[in-house]
Amino acid sequence: MNNKKTILLTIIFLVLVVLDIAIYANRILSPSLHNKSIEQQYQNYLQEQKAAKEAENQDNVVSDEELADEQLKNLKSMGEQDRMYTYVHTFVSDIESGDYSAAYALLYPDFKQQYFSTQQKFEEYVKKIYPQFIKLTYDSIERQGEYYIVTVRIFNEIDANQNAVQEKFVVHEKDFNDFEISFQVL
Repeated sequence: MNNKKTILLTIIFLVLVVLDIAIYANRILSPSLHNKSIEQQYQNYLQEQKAAKEAENQDNVVSDEELADEQLKNLKSMGEQDRMYTYVHTFVSDIESGDYSAAYALLYPDFKQQYFSTQQKFEEYVKKIYPQFIKLTYDSIERQGEYYIVTVRIFNEIDANQNAVQEKFVVHEKDFNDFEISFQVL
């Protein structure tokens, strides 16, 4: 009987040890499994937020065609003087932003050929004559047939002590937002 009791107590003891180990292992592994579940939920949340933001951005994106249509609509609603100022401003803004290829593309072909046979020559001239930060004031506008002569003063927006440059731009509007420009080479 003693042997039976000993065996029974040993079995009970072993079962208790196995249960303790199982409970201990569960306590150790459970937070890890729980954390993985939380981490997966968080990753899913981030993906949903990213998808929602992308969808919102797509709704807010205006196509180049829509932007061009809006710009054309605005130009058509303007008077001649405001359109010419807009064209000069576009040209000068391209220069100020360093988009010399866009500004060069707006030049009248014969003017380009005579004064700036390459874009590099145009860039060198512009960098030499115009300040880096440009402020324009429009002095006058005069129409001569198909051409508009727009006289402006170009200031350095940063350094007010620097002398202003007076410039005459000649704008030829072929159609709304389709124009060529030349200017007085100093």
